[in-house]
Amino acid sequence: MPAAKVITPGQRFGRLIIVREVEHYRAPNGQLKRVFFCRCDCGAEKPAVLLSSLLSGNTTSCGCLQKDRVSETHITHGHATGRSRSKPFATWISMRSRCNNPKNKRYYDYGGRGIKVCDRWNESFENFYQDMGDPPSSAHSIDRYPDNDGNYEPGNCRWATLAQQAMNKRSTKAAVDHDLTA
Repeated sequence: MPAAKVITPGQRFGRLIIVREVEHYRAPNGQLKRVFFCRCDCGAEKPAVLLSSLLSGNTTSCGCLQKDRVSETHITHGHATGRSRSKPFATWISMRSRCNNPKNKRYYDYGGRGIKVCDRWNESFENFYQDMGDPPSSAHSIDRYPDNDGNYEPGNCRWATLAQQAMNKRSTKAAVDHDLTA
């Protein structure tokens, strides 16, 4: 039988630091496994970590490392983390989908009518955000103004309330135009 691996308190495995050896675990095959109490760099405690998991690199944190990696890969421009999106980022995604994706249920009213997103905004969220910034409130959404039939582009978009947008609809403009000619 090989000599037992020497593990000392304070020894580090990834983000985990050995505090003390606690007990042995008997595996289903009858083999005894060494178990350690560890403290993670984030402050969490792992009371029962198998030495074999530490040595193999299968366990390197309390679970915070995986959470951090997932968060890092899902952050976009600081405006989207996981499933949470900022208002400007969600607006940019929706605007591009309505105009560029024939499978979008609103495509008929946008891309199907020839409404496009300008190249500058289609290329990157940063460009869109640089031009539009944050909406004044959560009640504001993007509005093509002054030309409701125009494209999504600087000079033809604003953050507007539902009341402002209601006055800029095709049906409202058609009714106003009709009243003026009658």
